[in-house]
Amino acid sequence: MKIMPEGTDVDLDELQERVLAAVPDNVRVSNVDVAPVAFGLKALVIDFIAGDESPDALEEALSGVEGVARAEIEQVGRLF
Repeated sequence: MKIMPEGTDVDLDELQERVLAAVPDNVRVSNVDVAPVAFGLKALVIDFIAGDESPDALEEALSGVEGVARAEIEQVGRLF
């Protein structure tokens, strides 16, 4: 999932803490990276592991975190 901050002035470390605190208990964080977007803007790219339920609730919860402009699902896969 790509988490876009509201602007370049948002502290990504603080944003990461707030985003991870908003993750539901039934979802596990697998990896966290920072990726450049454009013009100095960087996004958090977070890999989650969850059950077979829809990721829409997770996307909605993370979109509501202070400092997040939007959270978008980039890829969905299955673990075997």
